[in-house]
Amino acid sequence: MSDSVLVTALPAAGRFHFDLTLFYDSSTTADIKVAFTIPAGATIRWGGNGPSVAVAAGVGTGQYGTVIASGGSLPFGGSGVGTANTMMAIARGTVVMGGTAGNLQTQYAQQALDATNTVVREHSRLQVWKVAAS
Repeated sequence: MSDSVLVTALPAAGRFHFDLTLFYDSSTTADIKVAFTIPAGATIRWGGNGPSVAVAAGVGTGQYGTVIASGGSLPFGGSGVGTANTMMAIARGTVVMGGTAGNLQTQYAQQALDATNTVVREHSRLQVWKVAAS
């Protein structure tokens, strides 16, 4: 699912860094996977860290990884539904635009299908800044 708030329009040229802080809750079965899409011709490299998909009660090991493709995702663990179970994942990366303007778009979905809702909570944020002309 593309998020209508965690998105930003980028011009046709430039190098941009971004930070995503994602507050969410999800069942221990569903977990969550996070991805970013970019315009055709652009390149992306990002990494994330958050709770492992093995987490069952809000404590445990971390999940870490990197992605170099538009739409490529990383999974993070859930500890239950409802605000009392809110977890946090962080992603950081770089986008180099390739001549076509377009959006850096945050996407997320359940890692595994589950009848309970996975919810991205308020105070989640995507910060983007330009670091070079090309």
